[in-house]
Amino acid sequence: MAVSGFVSKDLVRNPHNLELWLKVNGKKKQQDNTSAMRFQIGELVEYFSSMIELNEGDLILTGTPSGADPIHPGDFVEAKMQQDGKDIASMFLKVSDAGL
Repeated sequence: MAVSGFVSKDLVRNPHNLELWLKVNGKKKQQDNTSAMRFQIGELVEYFSSMIELNEGDLILTGTPSGADPIHPGDFVEAKMQQDGKDIASMFLKVSDAGL
């Protein structure tokens, strides 16, 4: 699993209105907005923290928009999170055998 660098909450005006997209080998495979999430972020944190202790740096992975396909060694993956059309997080990587 790959994730972007840390994004300060000060950069995010509304976590329930962020555009997310993912390309594989330059072809857009996924695109959606956090407004489409079934549960809002506060609800997820409350739910999980009622069962386990959450610590700084923990990640809660909730699912993925439609369009998910397998990736293969040698593929190039690019992902972005945007707010008002501006990038606030991005990731670019080449998939290796060890990355699968």
